[in-house]
Amino acid sequence: MPTTLAKVCIFLVLPIGAGILGLYSAYLKQFSEPDRKLTIEADFGLPFMLTLLLVVVVGFQTNGYNTSKVNPLIRWPKVKRTRKFIHKHVVKGQDDDDEKDAELKKNE
Repeated sequence: MPTTLAKVCIFLVLPIGAGILGLYSAYLKQFSEPDRKLTIEADFGLPFMLTLLLVVVVGFQTNGYNTSKVNPLIRWPKVKRTRKFIHKHVVKGQDDDDEKDAELKKNE
């Protein structure tokens, strides 16, 4: 069972850390490309939102980080096994001799 502090770290510190890393990498890239401007939406917001989305999805799958077993978000229907039927076409009159022999043996 995760504590409240652990949940705060997972839901706030991890996404903010990812956003700061994205902003810092954009800041370092600015030295090689002087025309590039830093934007909060692209440099901080995108990594923050993607990490927050990942944390929320994993939180749903693990039932609020209470279990270590991952459950799928969508339950797929179970596949039912189907039996294969073989249809035989019997033509009357071709194997009459065999049928007559079987009937004679039954009557004896």
